[in-house]
Amino acid sequence: MKETIMSMVVLITILSGMPEKGIADPAIVHRDNQDCLRSLNDNLLTDSTEDEQVLLRLVEETYVNGALNRMDVAEMRRGFHPDFAILIAKNQDLTRLALSDWMQLVEAYKSNPEKVGSGIRNLDHSIRVVAVTGNTAIVELQFFRSGELVITDYLSYLKYPEGWLAVAKVSHEHIVNPLQLDFK
Repeated sequence: MKETIMSMVVLITILSGMPEKGIADPAIVHRDNQDCLRSLNDNLLTDSTEDEQVLLRLVEETYVNGALNRMDVAEMRRGFHPDFAILIAKNQDLTRLALSDWMQLVEAYKSNPEKVGSGIRNLDHSIRVVAVTGNTAIVELQFFRSGELVITDYLSYLKYPEGWLAVAKVSHEHIVNPLQLDFK
């Protein structure tokens, strides 16, 4: 694949250096350049497909089901870096909710039959974006309750030797305190 990419780069370089008159029609050169760039981009994207699939599975298991629907903190530990934090903006302040504090909130919620019975954490979701660049990635998710959009989350991931781990999360709440979390 490296040879293919290098060949395309050389071809693009040659084609882009051709005079407007003479050897080639400029419209054809432009179209060929675009085709080469598209092919180069497609080849580069196929490298991240495996990482994207791993991330999709990890998000489902450790975030959607770990932190939210099933409230499984063991799964949360598997998918989140120990220094992970949810970043919460209020006015001009930025608050960090550490992973350990978040897991305590999840456990407290899970041990409260009234809260569990309320269905507040029974959410449908849509993963809208998975973007991978090298050892970094972002995932955008939307969460719905009874068809209503309640949260949009942006998770940041880093790839460590043992695999991908979430390192930060920011959210937009479409309704006030959609998960009815009790934290300051």
